[in-house]
Amino acid sequence: MQQKNSRFISLLSLIALAVVLASCATAPRPVVERSVAEIVEEADAAIEAGDIERAAEQLRRAATKSVSPEREHLLLRAASLYLYLGNTDEADALIGDLPSVLPAAQQFHRELLEVRQLLLRDRPAAAYLSFSMLGEAPEYLHQETLRLRAEVSAAVGLLLESAEARAELHQTLSTAEEIDENMQHLWNSLSQTPMELLRERMPPPPDAFGGWLELAFTVRTYRLDVNRLENALKQWQRRYPDHPAADVFVQELLVRYRDQLTEPQQLAILLPLSGPVGGAGQAIRDGFLAAYYATNNNRPSLRIYDTGSEDGSVLRLYDQAVADGADFIIGPLTRGDVATLAARGELPVPTLALNTLPADATAPEGLYQFGLSPEDEARSAALYAIERGYENALVLVPEGDWGERVAKAFAQAFEGEYQQVLETRTYPAEGSDFSVPIRTLLNLNASDHRQRLLRRTLQRGFHFESRRRQDADFIFLGAFPRDARLIQPQLRFHHAMDLPILATSHVFSGVIDTAADQDMNGIRFVDMPWLLDPEPKDDGLSRSELAEHWPGVARQPRLYALGIDAYRIIPYLEALQAYSGDTLDGKTGVLQVDTNGRVQRMLLPAQFTRGQPRLEPRQVQPSRNGIRFEGND
Repeated sequence: MQQKNSRFISLLSLIALAVVLASCATAPRPVVERSVAEIVEEADAAIEAGDIERAAEQLRRAATKSVSPEREHLLLRAASLYLYLGNTDEADALIGDLPSVLPAAQQFHRELLEVRQLLLRDRPAAAYLSFSMLGEAPEYLHQETLRLRAEVSAAVGLLLESAEARAELHQTLSTAEEIDENMQHLWNSLSQTPMELLRERMPPPPDAFGGWLELAFTVRTYRLDVNRLENALKQWQRRYPDHPAADVFVQELLVRYRDQLTEPQQLAILLPLSGPVGGAGQAIRDGFLAAYYATNNNRPSLRIYDTGSEDGSVLRLYDQAVADGADFIIGPLTRGDVATLAARGELPVPTLALNTLPADATAPEGLYQFGLSPEDEARSAALYAIERGYENALVLVPEGDWGERVAKAFAQAFEGEYQQVLETRTYPAEGSDFSVPIRTLLNLNASDHRQRLLRRTLQRGFHFESRRRQDADFIFLGAFPRDARLIQPQLRFHHAMDLPILATSHVFSGVIDTAADQDMNGIRFVDMPWLLDPEPKDDGLSRSELAEHWPGVARQPRLYALGIDAYRIIPYLEALQAYSGDTLDGKTGVLQVDTNGRVQRMLLPAQFTRGQPRLEPRQVQPSRNGIRFEGND
């Protein structure tokens, strides 16, 4: 997903917009004109020099010396510059100085700025809804409107809509810097769009946006085989000879995947194959080997080391693997072993750990981190909740360390200026009656207390129905399948039928069990594509194909998927880290690598319907909090 707080307008586009807006200003009056004109000229010079704050101050000053409609025109210009700087307070003050009734073009400009304010305040759903209600843009704001459409669409996860706006915006840009920046944003959106959606939307050539869709589909299909990718890109260029990406951009893509490819000669896997977590280590190993043997080109040699054995010191085995000739190491698995390895400092060979360090820990040079931590899943659920327009959350998690970690990670990712966690409650993980924490979470105890006070005051009986709190938009649930199957019916019983429930992938066992999962109908969650996408990919690594040779796939599918992706991502780690917006389609999610070497997974939204998880379409609809994403309720 693209960066939420990316700069929404380039400096060069501000210069262009300043010139256009200046040309639209009413001719100043004889006496005031000279003074105002000089101040505006000074502001324009400050913009060209990159001193945006001074330019905004000068425009504000010019506005105080002007009369309508020039005054409003200058206030709008100044407010747009303050928003460029991220200063919403100053922009608020200027917009507040505008009269309630404006000419049509200035009214549109004000509403455009208000949408930007919502984006800056982390209210993407409200921003999208506000943008969708805008009228037709004046010609001088057409470019800015397209840019805003791209940004608000990306902010709510509508990446294809964002890319389409970027493709249209491309036609209006003139400088190389603006064009390059816009193309990179466009490509980032297409890199994260589901492959099936790309295939559905591809029109025949020479449609320009269709060319972008086909290019993204082609690169993501063949990038694991650079020779096939090069041939496919040549065919694409023949089909789209006049496309904006046909020359420089395509060559840059090819260089990205060819020249920054890591091709180790000897791999070493450090996993616990015995001991308490031996089952998890074996599942990851088998997934890794399945991907290893599915590769048709030259494979590196491979050695496997058991960190679960009695003499399985992770540092000793790591040094042994390096001494044995490994030039890339996968593992270790447990958080403790990863922390031990990281504490030694810079590593002699690139290493892909299969767990993560604490968020505030610094990873040594050469250490990549790739895991299925519950904290990452909680953060993904929080971002999805923000996309849906939810602002007030209730949190229900099990007692103990796991629940505390999940609740903390969710709150940190969700809470902002407009999002808040209203209350958090825990439940006994081995229990079956969760009425006490549920009633407390929903404020039903307070409702019953009011009923008792009324009875005591009136001294007579009357019909009374407990009423849950009305300030919450949804419940974030941390639970495994057994508890989730019990909690959902009890939430309905306690008057929360209309309160959406959002969870991590832990509510789904990974195995379809229609009868047992009927009680989870309506629960939304985020999970990896390998478990949700019903169509097998033509790579020899579908779940059904692997089950024939690796029976354990059905028992621990997520760990098998981690093993597959751990092998497949190795050649691309350096390139993915260098190009922050680039992605790799994995079994565990759409994969990115941040600047700290941590592999980030973008998960798919799903909902339990008739006892089975169904992929949820992302269709934006109005709701009281801005928008909602329509699913199968």
